[in-house]
Amino acid sequence: MWGLAGLRVGYVIGRPELVRPLRAAGPPYSVSAPSVALALAHLASGEATMQAYVAAVKVERDVLYDIMRECGLAPVRSQANFVFARCGSPARALAVRDGLAALGIGIRAFPGEPGIDDGVRVTCPGNAVDAARLYAAIRAVTS
Repeated sequence: MWGLAGLRVGYVIGRPELVRPLRAAGPPYSVSAPSVALALAHLASGEATMQAYVAAVKVERDVLYDIMRECGLAPVRSQANFVFARCGSPARALAVRDGLAALGIGIRAFPGEPGIDDGVRVTCPGNAVDAARLYAAIRAVTS
């Protein structure tokens, strides 16, 4: 909900007998100090900040879907903070990924992954400035 997935911060609340096996399955390294600091800052900012972020992502997701369709991609409706779109071929998916990378925008492509090798995954940034930059970049790269 905070858009902090890259920090790999998460938590579980539950009865000890249910949480214990999850803890054993976790990674062998603790969470980094900067990740903890950012996560705590976001938790302290409160419910209103989180709700505003979620609302922004929902709007961005719909706009991103529409722009991808306009640009000849085949996006899939999503309830997540990203949109997956088929590009028509694995080569075009890589071209979209690499074109956006050249503009300083990282997205995910799936070369060699059966069934999705023609797709890209584009995360909604959660703020208007970055979203506008993303939309313009997608239009430029796919034109």
